[in-house]
Formats: sequence, structure tokens, C-alpha cells
Amino acid sequence: MDDAYLLGISPVYIIHGKGKGILRNEVRKLLDNIPYIKSFKS
Repeated sequence: MDDAYLLGISPVYIIHGKGKGILRNEVRKLLDNIPYIKSFKS
């Protein structure tokens, strides 16, 4: 995310896969704590 931000790349897609949603939830927690993330959806 930092590299994409510094290079001005937008949007950025994160593919978290299928399953029980554990990785998806961790990605959401991470994105919630990055100040330059304007929004995200899944």
C-alpha cells in the first residue's frame, strides 16, 4: 500500500481469496489503520 501511495497508483486491488473470511477481516483491520486510505469495499 505504501508503494502504491507513493507512486500515485489508484485504485489498488487486494484479492483476499475465499474461505472463512479470516484474511479478509485482517485486511480490513489493516486498511482501517492507514490514514491515506480513503475507502474500501469487499
